[in-house]
Amino acid sequence: MEKESCEIGIFVALQDDSRDRDLTFEDIVPVDTTVHISYDQLVILLETIESEMKKLKEAAVQIEKCSSPTSMPSLQPLKVIQSVKCVIKLMGNLCTLDLSMAVEELQRVCKLFLSFREVSAYCGEGRSLRVDFQKSSLSETIANICNQIREATRNLIEMYSQTFNVDFEMKRPLEGPAPVKNVPEISDMLVIRMCAIYRPHVDWKHDSFMVAAQIYHGTRPVGHPALSTPCVKTEMDHLWPARIIFNNCKWNVGFQAQEQLRTVLLTEWKAAIICGLSNSRSHKTCTFPMEVPINSLARESRLMLVIYGRTLDSSEGSDGQSDPKYKQEEIGWAAVQFFNYEGVMVQGNVILSIWPPETQFLHGAPPPFGTQPILDHPMMDIQISGLPKAEFPKVPPDLSS
Repeated sequence: MEKESCEIGIFVALQDDSRDRDLTFEDIVPVDTTVHISYDQLVILLETIESEMKKLKEAAVQIEKCSSPTSMPSLQPLKVIQSVKCVIKLMGNLCTLDLSMAVEELQRVCKLFLSFREVSAYCGEGRSLRVDFQKSSLSETIANICNQIREATRNLIEMYSQTFNVDFEMKRPLEGPAPVKNVPEISDMLVIRMCAIYRPHVDWKHDSFMVAAQIYHGTRPVGHPALSTPCVKTEMDHLWPARIIFNNCKWNVGFQAQEQLRTVLLTEWKAAIICGLSNSRSHKTCTFPMEVPINSLARESRLMLVIYGRTLDSSEGSDGQSDPKYKQEEIGWAAVQFFNYEGVMVQGNVILSIWPPETQFLHGAPPPFGTQPILDHPMMDIQISGLPKAEFPKVPPDLSS
């Protein structure tokens, strides 16, 4: 076709140039087009949680104003717990450790108060055992735990929205701009924290599980691999879905509610209760000190996590008096790129899809967020520690060759 025969000129409009300038990686390579949860579904549950927590805090305030154990209002956290479980169910049974810890803490505090009220009522008004609250002690404890539940729920939603496609965007409270530090200036060692594996496969019938962490640059390993201690699977109960919690603990996550609760009850019987609280179980996370400085990481480096299942060897040759022997097999892997395409380091909590062992993981980049092998696949929660924002130095666009 000759140029003179064209009735309409062919050219790129200014609107096309403006649109192309704002393109993102997700626009070019859409990895997940299905909206897993919507804003309308989520906002109803969040409003329910806020409403029930408000009622619980109001009940705690009324308790502080009451002088008689028999006339105190009840302190029931059941509706708050049920609302949180609905959010977890909506997100495919992804229950993070900080959220479950906060809910369990609320449940323990309410149970302790209920037990003390029953003993106080049994002893009667004229006995020496009585209820004596210091100002704002119980209400502050309940309010602090509710704030922890709110923040843990928000973090779960934020991690979910970074991994799966949703029709809303999370907005953090307005704060000052986070300081940006160039990666070559950060000499701190890289630390990876393993939290848990969620939705473990039903075929994982092993006695225990381990995770091996290794940094790769291409197919070349960087540094030495780090291994977790064996951990068992926690089966589904009346509160939480099945999980594998890695509790080889160098990093202890706890709450201050135990200390705050000490100001609530002022009898010897109270001290026994608090002793039981301080000895109660707490979740811990597994820390991987990778012994690799952050400034030595290449822009294309990635973290590989390989999950192994361990089964006790009950063959005839094994001696019952010697140390038990285990058969170990690879059951899955997960990976994450340390830096995105803009050179910004991925930090904080990240949820990763676990892929079957037959898929190749040594070659190529890790699967992008939002890709998954099957529906309801196992997922892993890790935390990459570091500064609020670290990135490679920007190359000036007018830099001459």
